[in-house]
Order: sequence, then C-alpha cells, then structure tokens
Amino acid sequence: MTTHNDCELALRKAVRELQAVPAIQISAGELEDEAPSDLSPAQVENDIREEFGTNLPQSVTQCSVAYGHISYHWWIDHSEGSVSGEFNLRPPCTCLPTIPPSAEWIMSDSERELSDQFLLFDDFPQGGTDPYVALRLDSDTRSPEIWYHATECGPLLIDLDYCAYLRTLAITKGALGWHFLFADISLKQADFRSYINELKGMLAVFPELFPEHDYTSLQERLEARL
Repeated sequence: MTTHNDCELALRKAVRELQAVPAIQISAGELEDEAPSDLSPAQVENDIREEFGTNLPQSVTQCSVAYGHISYHWWIDHSEGSVSGEFNLRPPCTCLPTIPPSAEWIMSDSERELSDQFLLFDDFPQGGTDPYVALRLDSDTRSPEIWYHATECGPLLIDLDYCAYLRTLAITKGALGWHFLFADISLKQADFRSYINELKGMLAVFPELFPEHDYTSLQERLEARL
C-alpha cells in the first residue's frame, strides 16, 4: 500500500533530480516543508465537508503528503526542440479547498454539474496555460476520480488514482501533455501537435537523464494515441 511517506519521498526525489541536471532550467521552484501553521487538519476537513458534503476518503489521505505546497516550472533544450513541465501541488489534507476557475460560458450543463464536484489540487500558472487537475468528490465513492480539464479538450477522466498520480508525476516531472497518456483520447488532431512534440521530447531525453526510471510504458501509451 502506498503511503504519504512513499509519495513525499518520490516527489522530493523528483525535485532533486530536476535540480541535479545542469541542462534543465528551473524558472520557478518552491517546496514548503511544513503545512501552513495557521491551518489545523480539523479546519481543512470541515471546509471540505462544507463545500462538498463529504470527507476525503482514506484512498486520498493515506497518500496526501505533509508539505504545504510544492511548485516547479522547468524546461530543457534538446537536439530537436525543447521540453517543458510544471506542477503546482496543493495537498488536499493540508490546504484549504481550491475551487477550479469558472468557465461557465463555454461549459455544458453536465460539465458545470461535474465541475461542482471538483477539488483542484494541481495546475500550471507559470506556463500561462489554463488546465488544472482535480479530484471529483462525492459521497458515493471511496476512490475519487481524477479529472484533467483544458479548454481545447474539456474535462478528461484520468486513469489514475490519487496515489498513482503522485507517483507518475514524480517520473514525468510534470512534462507538458503527460496527462493525455492516461486519458481515453486520440492525439491525432492538429490541436495536440505541440503536446505530441513535448511528449516525444520527454521520452527521448528522460531515459538518459533519469536512468533509474522506466519510461517504456509511457512510450507505449503515446504510440497507442497517435
């Protein structure tokens, strides 16, 4: 069983790995070692219950790490272009609930209803992009779904639970487009060309930069969507 210690160690290692590669440029980086001192676990729990009518299930709390906030934005040039990535994590157990930005003018009724259940825990402000990642909280599930939302594709269900999301993030380092590798989506449309280039770049350079990690399954997932 994955625990918060496992996830925290993996994420801290990911940060060290980024920092250890001279060719990787880090434009923003923050790692709060402790949760905000003015927030108690009871306060966070109460706010989540008031907003969503339910508590965080054990499948989330067992992996929610102890830090208050971790945020990194990076890029690296390579022979055929560049690769960039970002993550901006707010641990659900130690941060007040963040509601996704509203885009009601382009959302269907079903999308609005869905977004009302979203607890945002990862987004990408440094890159100037609008996507975010959220837990879908409702009282009927013990393992909340993870949804990725972006203007060009709308909400996409991600085939990962919260613990697996953190583990995979530690491997991909938040490389642009990695979420699509775990969604039921084709990347053949022109709108996804930039994401394809980023993902191909990641899978070309990361195995050499980070040989401890196996990127074979990610390569297979990309090929299946092209």
